[in-house]
Amino acid sequence: MADSEGSSEQDDVSFLRTEDMVCLSCTATGERVCLAAEGFGNRTCFLENIADKNNPPDLSQGVFVIEQALSVRALQELVTAAANEEENAGVGKGTGSGHRTLLYGNAVLLRHQNSNMYLACLSTSSSKDKLAFDVGLQEHSKGESCWWTIHPASKQRSEGEKVRVGDDLILVSVATERYLQATREDEQSIVNASFHVTHWSVAPFGTGLSRLKFVACVFGGEVLRFFHGGDECLSIPSTWSDQPGQNIVVYEGGSVTSQARSLWRLELARTKWSGGYINWFHPMRIRHITTGRYLGINENNDLVLLHRDEATLAATSFYLREEKDDNKVILEDKDLEVIGTPLIKYGDSTVIVQHVDTGLWLSYRAFEIKKKGVGKVEVKQGTLHEEGKMDDGLVFYRSQEEESRTARVIRKCSHLFTIFIKGLDNIQASRRHSILLRTVNLKEMISCLEDLINYFAYPEEDLEHEERQVALRALRNRQDLFQEEGILNLILDAIDKITVITSQGYMVALAGEEAGQDWEIISGYLYQLLAAVIKGNHTNCSQFANSHRLNWLFSRLGSAGEGTGMLDVLHCVLIDSPEALNVMKEEHIKVIIALLEKYGRDPKVLDVLCSLCVGNGTAVRSSQNNICDYLLPGRNLLLQTQLVDHVSSARPNIFVGHVEGSAMYQRWYYELTLDHIEQVSHLSPHLRLGWANTKGYVSYPGGGEKWGGNGVGDDLYSFGFDGSYLWTGGRYTLVNPQDSEPLIKKGDVVGCALDLTVPIITFYLNGRQVNGAFTGFNLDGMFFPVVSASSKLSVRFLLGGEHGRLKYPPPDGHSPVSECLQPFQTLSIDPCFYFGEQHKGTLAGPLLVEDDKVFVPKPVDTSTIQLPGYIEQVRDKLAENIHEMWAMNKIEQGWTYSERRDDLRLHHPCLTSFEKLPISEKRYDSTLALQTLKTVLALGYHITLDKPPSRIRSVRLPNDPFLQSNGYKPQPLDLSQVNLTPKLEELVDQLAENTHNIWARERILQDWTYGLNEDPDMRRSPHLVSYANVDEAIKKANRDTASETIRTLLVYGYILEPPTGDQAEGAGDTEDTSRRTSQHRTYRLEKTNAVTSGKWYFELEVLTSGPMRVGWLEVGSPPGAELGSDDRSWAFDGFHHLKHHNAISEAYGHRIQAGDVVGVMLDLHDRTISFSLNGELMMDASGSETAFCDVQGEAFVPACTLGVGQKAHFVFGQDINQLKFFTTYGLQESYEPFCVNMERPVTFWYTKDQPIFENNDDLADSTIDVTRIPAGSDTPPCLKIASKMFEQCEKANWEFLRLSLPVVCDQEFIDEEEKARRWQEVRIRQNRIQSGDIQGPAAFESSLVDTGFSMSDIKELHYNEEGVEADEGIVRKEAAVTPEKAASLTPEVNGVPEEGAPEPAERKKRGKSPFRFFSKKREASAERGRSKGRTPEPTSNSLDPQRPAKKNRSPSVRLAQGEAKLVPPAIPERQGASDEAREEQLFDAGCLKLMNEYFYGVRIFPGQDPAHVYIGWVTTQYHIHDTAFDQNKVRSVIVQEYTEEGHIKSAVERHSCYMFRADELHAEVSSDVGGKGTSQGMFIGCFIDTSTGFITLQCDGKDTRHKYRMEPGTKLFPGVFLEPTSKEVLQIELGRTATTLPLSAAVLQNSEKHVTPQMPPRLRVQILKPHQWSRVPNTSLRIHALKLSDIRGWSMLAEDSVPMLALHIPEEDRCIDILELIEYDKLLAFHTQTLALYCAVCYQSNYRAAHTLCSHVDQRQLLYAMQSEYMSGPLRMGFYNLVISLHLESFASTMEVTQNEFIVPLSNDLKEIYQEEGMGNSMSATHTESVRPVMTMSDISANIETIKGLSSPYFPLDVAREFVMASLNEAVNTNQVHNRDPIGGSNENLFVPLLKLVDKLLLVGVLQDEDITRLLIMIDPQTWDAEFDPGESENCKLKN
Repeated sequence: MADSEGSSEQDDVSFLRTEDMVCLSCTATGERVCLAAEGFGNRTCFLENIADKNNPPDLSQGVFVIEQALSVRALQELVTAAANEEENAGVGKGTGSGHRTLLYGNAVLLRHQNSNMYLACLSTSSSKDKLAFDVGLQEHSKGESCWWTIHPASKQRSEGEKVRVGDDLILVSVATERYLQATREDEQSIVNASFHVTHWSVAPFGTGLSRLKFVACVFGGEVLRFFHGGDECLSIPSTWSDQPGQNIVVYEGGSVTSQARSLWRLELARTKWSGGYINWFHPMRIRHITTGRYLGINENNDLVLLHRDEATLAATSFYLREEKDDNKVILEDKDLEVIGTPLIKYGDSTVIVQHVDTGLWLSYRAFEIKKKGVGKVEVKQGTLHEEGKMDDGLVFYRSQEEESRTARVIRKCSHLFTIFIKGLDNIQASRRHSILLRTVNLKEMISCLEDLINYFAYPEEDLEHEERQVALRALRNRQDLFQEEGILNLILDAIDKITVITSQGYMVALAGEEAGQDWEIISGYLYQLLAAVIKGNHTNCSQFANSHRLNWLFSRLGSAGEGTGMLDVLHCVLIDSPEALNVMKEEHIKVIIALLEKYGRDPKVLDVLCSLCVGNGTAVRSSQNNICDYLLPGRNLLLQTQLVDHVSSARPNIFVGHVEGSAMYQRWYYELTLDHIEQVSHLSPHLRLGWANTKGYVSYPGGGEKWGGNGVGDDLYSFGFDGSYLWTGGRYTLVNPQDSEPLIKKGDVVGCALDLTVPIITFYLNGRQVNGAFTGFNLDGMFFPVVSASSKLSVRFLLGGEHGRLKYPPPDGHSPVSECLQPFQTLSIDPCFYFGEQHKGTLAGPLLVEDDKVFVPKPVDTSTIQLPGYIEQVRDKLAENIHEMWAMNKIEQGWTYSERRDDLRLHHPCLTSFEKLPISEKRYDSTLALQTLKTVLALGYHITLDKPPSRIRSVRLPNDPFLQSNGYKPQPLDLSQVNLTPKLEELVDQLAENTHNIWARERILQDWTYGLNEDPDMRRSPHLVSYANVDEAIKKANRDTASETIRTLLVYGYILEPPTGDQAEGAGDTEDTSRRTSQHRTYRLEKTNAVTSGKWYFELEVLTSGPMRVGWLEVGSPPGAELGSDDRSWAFDGFHHLKHHNAISEAYGHRIQAGDVVGVMLDLHDRTISFSLNGELMMDASGSETAFCDVQGEAFVPACTLGVGQKAHFVFGQDINQLKFFTTYGLQESYEPFCVNMERPVTFWYTKDQPIFENNDDLADSTIDVTRIPAGSDTPPCLKIASKMFEQCEKANWEFLRLSLPVVCDQEFIDEEEKARRWQEVRIRQNRIQSGDIQGPAAFESSLVDTGFSMSDIKELHYNEEGVEADEGIVRKEAAVTPEKAASLTPEVNGVPEEGAPEPAERKKRGKSPFRFFSKKREASAERGRSKGRTPEPTSNSLDPQRPAKKNRSPSVRLAQGEAKLVPPAIPERQGASDEAREEQLFDAGCLKLMNEYFYGVRIFPGQDPAHVYIGWVTTQYHIHDTAFDQNKVRSVIVQEYTEEGHIKSAVERHSCYMFRADELHAEVSSDVGGKGTSQGMFIGCFIDTSTGFITLQCDGKDTRHKYRMEPGTKLFPGVFLEPTSKEVLQIELGRTATTLPLSAAVLQNSEKHVTPQMPPRLRVQILKPHQWSRVPNTSLRIHALKLSDIRGWSMLAEDSVPMLALHIPEEDRCIDILELIEYDKLLAFHTQTLALYCAVCYQSNYRAAHTLCSHVDQRQLLYAMQSEYMSGPLRMGFYNLVISLHLESFASTMEVTQNEFIVPLSNDLKEIYQEEGMGNSMSATHTESVRPVMTMSDISANIETIKGLSSPYFPLDVAREFVMASLNEAVNTNQVHNRDPIGGSNENLFVPLLKLVDKLLLVGVLQDEDITRLLIMIDPQTWDAEFDPGESENCKLKN
């Protein structure tokens, strides 16, 4: 209960109140301890010993403020309200409650005074007690974890009583109902929350009321300064140390009065009320804040700072005196342990400090010293004196809270960093990382760094201006204090030492372990901290603004793992210290550009480049030109853009293929003729035709391979011809040279022939075969004719027969494709990919592809059926009756007997008795009877024999016409009285179908195929179709035969029992499982349309009554699954009337029909989802109208899944009148239409089923773990692959992996002779290098800069003792004599020195910080690493020579001495290299240019089955994701080029990948027949020679037979496909061999070649993902098809072209629509910054750069980007800025600065005016002339030889003017009312670009008078619009 205002002073100190400060102490551990916590760097609470007065406790860590006190019920209400009102500003922080008296039973909130965090019961547990939780600090007070209930520990107190000072309490956590307990574990005192009770005594520290009343008084525990004389304060010198002579205190003035080293804390020498008033004669300790030491005396009575362990009460106890006298007053304890009296005040009371024990007074002695550059200065050293001086009086000044907190942080950091740096020194001295782990708590270091980074974080942008300025000032003060106290130097020192240790490989053994991850985190955090400490602080940044220190920064930029962190530092330096731009050199810019290649596309790199181009608003022309020269030409580091046309494909529904056992004909032909073609865009129309395969050809719109299009021949599933080139796999081959475009001209006829027997695809142009063909392609899947087009054209399909008469006869043996149409099929021309009619809001599911119509007869298998004897005996009778029935039917058809068959005269020799038939015919009838009986049994029927009839009658036929000339008359059995049951009728149908299948299979075995007509010569038959599609006459004949057979059996007394129900169901199940699984496509809205709160409604109109789902999907849900299949989507399935969520289905609603309207509702207040059908809410089985409740997630979008051939229409309510049933239910329940207040049509995204590789690190659900192992002392850098799923599931899935960067083959290959000549030249150069004839070129020094060396580093490179010149880039290397032997697998790793071998002398270490003059020098003498198998780090001073590896080194696993860590074995040598051949050789830049063979290896670990590992290379065309890897499914094709005579001129084989099974490679080179060696692991080496195009492999150092040659320009990614059979699978080793370069030298295409293996951070492992989200274009290229006539065939018309701004990803050789970047944050940020860089490069009239950039972003791209209403906001802003920078800014700036400059022409008229005396001083003039320039534009030029006469590149400004005025007018009109989807995503992104462009157009004089008028009307229509209607304006306001 609240106290009254008249509470007595005694109550203030007798009872506890809120805002009081307390210490919780106990004796549960055997000694008096108090609860304490640091809060900074360590959140866990601990126990502080307060029993020993001679060991002063740090009570500042143990003070807690009682912030709130509530009853338990009130707390529950508070927590519930906070959970429901998340927007409440008070949630999460205590709000205070005045000064309320604390009662037992209350729940309290305890805030740690030092850190402002809250005492909480944490969710972690580090105690041995498994039921206990840790206790620590928490930044917020959300929930119940920070609340503790107070209960009395004594029976003298009861619940509801006031809590008295000094009471013993029991604290219980509200959240866990556990007690706050102090205990001992492992001889250490700990605190936790457990079920064991601890009694805590409340020791009062101070009261909140007293501090509120007496703000100006001095309290214990406060941080302050001792001012002496008004201008000096007590401090420690800046050079203070604990060494004798340096451990002093001084009185110092100047800047020290605002620095942290002048801060002290007064700590009263008592525990109770130690935060009370400080009075005269109260003993106290004076603690220095930043050092943590205590002011005291030593044995000589000198005034020093004592460590806590030495700070006894006698040595450090002082008290304050009003005046100097000899009276020594010692107060009793009862006088001390009180709150005291407010006597001493800040800035008012003068105090004299006296040492209690000695009685000496705090005074000083003055002396003079000389300071360099200053002269003599007076120093006042603090001393203790018997009498002192007259002016010994001191005045207290309180420090700011922020200042004191920073000082505490400095002390913590100084202590932690000092320990950490000592640990690093120990690693260098001992070369053992275990020492660091023993001495340094890495977790605590990480926590401290995280807190520091947050402590120095910039204030948020959305803060109010004044609030942000206050936060910025506080941040500057923190930064200054850190620099002044030397913490900045400690950070730099730690960075230096970490760089040295990392480069020397001492931490390699920790890779993959938790300590290794901590080490990497600390390394990264140090750079972030350094950047945070200097960001925005000119003083701190200016330290780096000179050449030497800048070189230090750049040396760190090139270091592996450090570049991106140091990049932040460099950016801060360039922004906040522009003078650094004056010392930037060309080499520095090269290093920054190289970061894009090594670290990936980081926007920060471009941001730094921008800051290099523009400094203080002035262009730095040299930097601009250097970036143009070194970054732009390569086009592979930035994302390039190009305006392309959408390509769409169409096909007839004709599918042919090679299917084993089918009746499909194998040679087909069709023609296509061009009727019209028109170029309607800047690109030539795309037109290709050919054949495509159903296994993978899908013409996805938008992005795709290379620059998009996805036309025929852009993948390996299609094979096309464009009139001149053959296309497949995105590559083309010239086979028919053309002089002009279009390549296929109007009237041309192109024939396409497919021969599946070879297989081969050939093309014919106007009847003449072109000189090229496709062969050797995959035969899986079905082939179909296809044509792809991009713009306005019209073509006709000539398919033969009734579907277009062929212009030219088909090649020999080929048939028109129309002949493969079966009788039931209807021909149509369909698009290969179809979204529906997006402009109408109609979406479609996947198109139905009827590629399963190939007839493969499958008769019932009777091979295992044995006929019983009683059934066997009826076989001959059945055969005879079958013959009699056949003869009767033949005679009825008019046939007669003759010895020879004559089909024209209807003569047949078999019209005779069964006994006289030829043996073959008898056998046929007998076989038919036998098969019929076996089939009956195989179908599950049981045949039993009843009593046979005594006499069976035959049918008596008349002689005419049945009696034949040979006397034969058929006598079939009379079966007219036998009736069949329905089951037997089914059996008859089955037997009839089986009879057809048997006949068809026999025909197919005889090479018969399907044809429209019977053709015995070609063996074509129209009856080779499925039984359902055969002629009715054949069906009747087969059915009659089967019926007669069954009835014959019945006549002979046999009984047929149908199969049981189980057998029938089993047969049905088999049939169902054989059916193709249904396909689907999922759509969702763009993420920018997601809703996070409110109640939303939309409708789905069902257009087809097939399977579809509709509902909601949470943003971030993975693609590929049907809606409702995961926990992030909710769906209603109207086809099966089910609801789905998280793969759980329940009955719900009704089945939907075409025309129904489903209403979909989302209530984010109650977190529910409901559905309605035609305005009525649907219910589940329990009658609930809510489909889903407790919907979890943050942002939701509408989504649907459509089955094959399904269509639906979305209505989102932009126009509310289009919603049919919104007013029926949604409006009444306060729902809003989903697109209310939105103008633009929404954008959909869909699940694209094209597998692509994605970075494994970016995937949250990755199933593999990749560990990056840096190069060690004798190991190359590695990527270790481990399976996350191996131990979690019974069998792990196949994973398809590749590295992220490709090796690119040369554009022109050399032959083997040229390669041998180059190797000879390498040998010659090596010999000359050894003799000293060749000096290293300067270019190689620049390559060292690219790898991370600074300029000073290169100059410091020195000769090593072997005489190798390191500054020439000379490296020692093992090599073989000949190139054939040179491909050895021996890596360039450092051999282990032999025993007794002398160690190299110590060398000067690189990486020495130029900042060491800030701090004391540290010893640094660690031996240089001698590794050749790792990347050279900037800490290396030279490239050391290597010892040759020992011959036949064993590949076994070795153990590093002392560390007991597993070290990967060395790569085994290639055999055949002699000892003489492995002599050490040298390579300079010239040698490296001649070397083009690269290597990488894969080491398979023991336990991994090599039969489940494929290794090799992957091309950009690999898109196969399956449950297992099948070599037969790898796409391959051979492209042949012919001479005019028809001979093969050349042949190129293309594959989507080149993968080889590891166990097969091992079997080739091993004699191990049993394969036991493979289980012990193996090493596979992969080689590629980019100059010749050959790839080869080795296994365990031995060559394999595999050798493939690539095409020029091929991009190959190292790939590994695997199925894990162990936890640790393999590792990819990036080493090198004796005569090859490492893989890094090939993938880093813009860097100089190198021999030292590197593992750039950008080189990452990628994993193949089967699905991805892709954007549905707002407008698609529409294709129409129509049959003209039987002769003219089918016409296909493509409408006007649809442009797309494609964004190309160079290394992956694919592109995406730039509009998709709206959901790709990383790419969006990078390309936005790219546009900003373009602007910076051409800033202030850099015309040369502007013209260069126009080849990257031309005017068409800029116009498209300006006009695109779906462009992302940042990109929109960037493109508009680029238009201004490239084309307008130069002239606009000139016009702006000359707007007031005029000249007055001197004329006779002017002279006459001034002849009058009164006009002498006037400014009159007749007219004036402006000196403002006239705008000129130059034609865009790619090659600029001189800038003389150059001006801004040409741009159609009139077009820009018209567009921008129209857009601005539309934007103003549209946004007069609230608009939820403005163009660009916000009004800022909508208006700012338009207004900027209008401003520039106005300056350059493009705007006309009427445009100005329109602008004025937009700004103020009431003033400028003559037709302004106030009433209409009011309506707009009301709407708004």
